[in-house]
Amino acid sequence: MVKIGWLADQVGIVGGAEISGQVLVNNAPDWAEIEFCPTNRRPPEDIELWMLQNVVTYGQRWTEPLNNGAPLIKHFRDPWHPGDVIFRRWVLNRTALVIFNSPLARDTCPWPLRARSHKAICPPPVDIEAFERAALPDNERTGNVFVGRVDYNKGIHRAIDWALLHDEPLDVYGQGNLDVPEPLQSQVRYHGPVPYTEIPGIFGKAKRFVFLPGAQESYSRTTVEAWAAGCELVIDKSKIGAWAWIENAPEQITLKAAVNRFWGLVEGVIR
Repeated sequence: MVKIGWLADQVGIVGGAEISGQVLVNNAPDWAEIEFCPTNRRPPEDIELWMLQNVVTYGQRWTEPLNNGAPLIKHFRDPWHPGDVIFRRWVLNRTALVIFNSPLARDTCPWPLRARSHKAICPPPVDIEAFERAALPDNERTGNVFVGRVDYNKGIHRAIDWALLHDEPLDVYGQGNLDVPEPLQSQVRYHGPVPYTEIPGIFGKAKRFVFLPGAQESYSRTTVEAWAAGCELVIDKSKIGAWAWIENAPEQITLKAAVNRFWGLVEGVIR
């Protein structure tokens, strides 16, 4: 049994990174003992491996417990622009393994990594079969959907503009505060956040998924889910890391394949 200190931001919003991280934890192998390490509690001293997910809320004081001789793995979910700059540099100078979600995320990483760090690519795990089961036949599908955090980085403004340009209705699902002007309310319908269990059904009956992000998406879990559910994709392929997997290696983005690859990479650091 290997005791793994698992560092991940607790930000009160359940997005793709949080969902994917929980899937990895839920499918941890028998040899992995996960010890969650929130920012407000000192971790135990017997951690044998450190796993850093999104860690923008962790600061310099964490360099001391992480300096116990156990190897560090950084799993890049987002580019890590916010957060403590000294902590970030300290971590990246010591990582044994850096895992990226996609070739796009690896190739555009803004930070210099130490030469001895092993760099790997592993897609986040998605239950492809659940979305395939939810897919209705093409002749029963209607409408266009945007699913995700409702803000400019996720491209909500571009999705609405696409709907107006094509005179198509758009149903918007996600966390945020979308104030739709009254003249547009029949065309842009904001439903607010919905439980993740409802997402397969939303994608399964929609004709199109509209996602034109304003910033680079290292992966975009929703793009993979919409694709698996049979949606036509209206996306900006140049900004979506998941597209490389969909186009070139779809067999690697199943839940089982992605989980096995992730934990195989982790095992390679400690064996």
